Amino acid sequence: MTAIAPKAKGRNRAIAPKAARKVSPEQLADAFGAAVTVPVPGGNDPLTRWQLAKELQARLSSSGGRPTLEGAETKIKVSILKEDLTALQKLSEELRVGKYSASPSQIATILVHMALTSFSSEDIKRVAEAA
Repeated sequence: MTAIAPKAKGRNRAIAPKAARKVSPEQLADAFGAAVTVPVPGGNDPLTRWQLAKELQARLSSSGGRPTLEGAETKIKVSILKEDLTALQKLSEELRVGKYSASPSQIATILVHMALTSFSSEDIKRVAEAA
């Protein structure tokens, strides 16, 4: 309901009702009976690419030779799909940190880290129980 308040001679001013408080995502989910799910990482959207670039910038360092990722000490052999390798190579060409470009394997390391940190211990437990 909108109230009308008298103003200057011959004019009225509409006074809007006070705005309702913001509803949290949890309250909205409860209202619709939604279940908690695991967030799905973004695809090729600009925000995801920005996050990837920021992670690379924070971790990629060089002491004169090929830049390395700080903290990435363990190497494992992983088979990947051909189209994934192509995507990693394309990202490697496009994403630069200063004067360096990250290798496809460095980008894969950051992407795996970003994906795994998006899971909570409760999410992992729920998936393990469902299997």
